[in-house]
Amino acid sequence: MKTIFAFLISLCLLFIPIQASSQTSTHSAILTWTLSADDTAANCPAGAPCTQNVYRASGNCSPTTSFQPLSIGRLGTWSTATPPAPPPATFTDTTITPGAWCYAVSFVFNGAESPKVSAQTLITPAAPSSLVIVAN
Repeated sequence: MKTIFAFLISLCLLFIPIQASSQTSTHSAILTWTLSADDTAANCPAGAPCTQNVYRASGNCSPTTSFQPLSIGRLGTWSTATPPAPPPATFTDTTITPGAWCYAVSFVFNGAESPKVSAQTLITPAAPSSLVIVAN
């Protein structure tokens, strides 16, 4: 009797519509770096022409990577607090999708941009979830 009942339940489950649920997958990349040796309280007091630029490119980093700006002209000046606090050397990219990405940062002082320093990451797709097996 138990076997027939389990078989009937399994048979009924075959005809129940299964709806796929769409899940929002959020990826992010958090960049941190060491400020330029020229990004000092003496060179970059509040109001000085000091900025940091953040760039991104798809794929792996190479000498010929073609970057797109993500955040240009980020505050590069030191605070007026005592003692002066350095500008943030961090950026979070919340628009990233799975794949290989190359990031770069640079420092701009008096209109001259430093060479870019770069690093790469690989964002993997989120795994499926809620796998259910009905066995008898």
